[in-house]
Amino acid sequence: MKKAVPGAAQRAGVSRGAGQHHFPTRAVLVAAEAEHVFRQQLPERQRRVEPLLNLLSDVHAGPRFKVAMHLWVAAVANAELKRVFAPGRGGLSRLPRRPDTAAPGPHG
Repeated sequence: MKKAVPGAAQRAGVSRGAGQHHFPTRAVLVAAEAEHVFRQQLPERQRRVEPLLNLLSDVHAGPRFKVAMHLWVAAVANAELKRVFAPGRGGLSRLPRRPDTAAPGPHG
């Protein structure tokens, strides 16, 4: 294990001194390698995660979520709403499911 830094320097094509200058211990070398691998994988992870983040953003910015938040807050002080929107009662299933289907406004 003591030869990890010199071995890595040799494989990288740099002098042993240069390897030990940048990576004085095996722990520093391993940490640097782990960060290097992480940074190489980051673009792929971002590519895979971005659609999920967009979906979450759309759901939480849409009218259905806004209506649900208003109803949940109102249910704190209203016993009837609290019963309707209690977990497992399906109260929100009555709300429109498509973002382009708006909930009825105050005039209809």
